[in-house]
Amino acid sequence: MALRDITLGQYFPGNSPIHRLDPRAKLVALICYIVALFLAEWLVTYGILLAALAVVVKVSTVSLKSLLRGMKPVVFILAFTAVLNIFYTPGEPLVSFWIFTVTREGIVHAVFMVVRILMLISCTFLLTYMVLVFTFGVSLLLLETALGRKTGQSAIGAFKSFGKKYAFIGVLASAVPFIITPYYCIIGGWVTKYTAAYLVNGPAALADGGDFFTGFITSNAESYVWMLVFMAIVFVIVGLGVKGGIEKANLFMMPALIVMAIGIALYTLTMPGAIDGALYYLTPDFSKFSPELVISALGQMFYSLSLAMGIMITYGSYMRKQDSLTSSVVRIGGFDLGVSFIAGLLIVSAAFVAMGSGDAVAAKAGPSLMFVTLPTVFVDMGGMATIIGFLFFLLVLFAALTSAISLTETLVSIVQDGMGCARGKALGIVIAFVVIAGAIINAGYNGLSFIEPLGAGSSILDFADFISNSVLMP
Repeated sequence: MALRDITLGQYFPGNSPIHRLDPRAKLVALICYIVALFLAEWLVTYGILLAALAVVVKVSTVSLKSLLRGMKPVVFILAFTAVLNIFYTPGEPLVSFWIFTVTREGIVHAVFMVVRILMLISCTFLLTYMVLVFTFGVSLLLLETALGRKTGQSAIGAFKSFGKKYAFIGVLASAVPFIITPYYCIIGGWVTKYTAAYLVNGPAALADGGDFFTGFITSNAESYVWMLVFMAIVFVIVGLGVKGGIEKANLFMMPALIVMAIGIALYTLTMPGAIDGALYYLTPDFSKFSPELVISALGQMFYSLSLAMGIMITYGSYMRKQDSLTSSVVRIGGFDLGVSFIAGLLIVSAAFVAMGSGDAVAAKAGPSLMFVTLPTVFVDMGGMATIIGFLFFLLVLFAALTSAISLTETLVSIVQDGMGCARGKALGIVIAFVVIAGAIINAGYNGLSFIEPLGAGSSILDFADFISNSVLMP
């Protein structure tokens, strides 16, 4: 699939009245359309909005084929949303079989939801509204990967090749993985511990309301041991090289990650209350929109797509000249979007089983959601508790390892290019830095817990996460 196949957010040149319209008028019209669309409750209202959309389509001279092609990325989400609404919306039953009941209200709600989303996408497409996560993210992915392939260097050297005055951009981008990698390995150690604990301690021991987790991260020995175990796995794979280590590890872990994520998500949806969580996850709430939300979304997008931290520049420098940049970055963006959607569906649905409302889930966001709340969900799965709990944290472990490997490889490349040394020496320097920095950050939960850089209850890890995700990357 080429970049031109993604029509969402693309600009199609032309000389129609829509094209000549002032951009500010387009933006105002778009906002009014979106507001009207989400306030619409009657068929007559939808009919008026659909007629207005048809007029815009006709006047714009954009082909219907191009418009329909823009729906491809959301077909699965649309189908999934419709199925949930049809089978799990309370109301007058029409057909019942096994655990499924089709209601009149469910069919109506599903039709309205699908039509609303399709009309919204069509509107944003025609008025060249940029879809933040996909178009902005893919554009930056393409830019960073192309920069790395053209220069054949890591972030600092790549930007410096355009002139010394641009070197500071590479320095900023390179600072991000040096901040993230140590604390990421700490969290990776937590995940590694929980993966093993489901087999050694059993699900009941982990579902004790948070005492197990608190006792572990505040320990003066065990938390460091599991951090080092996770680091050792990462360092060994990176030490084997790009072809012999990183590529082979990802060829195994990424497919396994997808299969486990889909399987656990489907199993979780069979639990009481999980469907409510899925509907909450899929239904937009514009009352929660704020500048802080935009900043958080940008930070998550940058983090999820490995942008502004030198990773894509580094991997771009390894690409062959004959490799297609556009198809590569589109696959990355699509894969990231798909996995993020499944992971969100899994976690939010499971959290709803335990807490029952969106506000409760939001209040428990962060490490406590994964390490305290979800174990209480898994323990209620009876004989499947150990298996589901183990597979879930193994899934998270694979995801953490792939990210940590990319971060560490980026650090090695930066040090190697900057110092002009051999890869082995650069890896040794990186290992020393990550271990020492990781030990200091981890001490924020025990020996250095008195340091609260962001206020009462915060830790050194929280501060490092804030600087990297909310300051440097956006």
